[in-house]
Amino acid sequence: MNAFVKKEDLWAKFKTETVIVIADGIRTLAAIWQGAWEAGGGTAIADGKLGLRETDDLIELYLKTDFVESLELADIDSVLNP
Repeated sequence: MNAFVKKEDLWAKFKTETVIVIADGIRTLAAIWQGAWEAGGGTAIADGKLGLRETDDLIELYLKTDFVESLELADIDSVLNP
């Protein structure tokens, strides 16, 4: 049975494995943000041009559904490996 479903103490059960998974998730998220920064031309933006943006402007960007489709793990292989 799944430890999460059984509401077991995951830290007590998995300790080191939990740290490894969290660290891997952090590295993965950093790589995604770096890739997005580069794909968006971020490396070509002068430091003086960076700054705060209005929340509505950011929401409009984040609502674009054609950038990266959200898929369940069972369905993502056909997208990653066409």
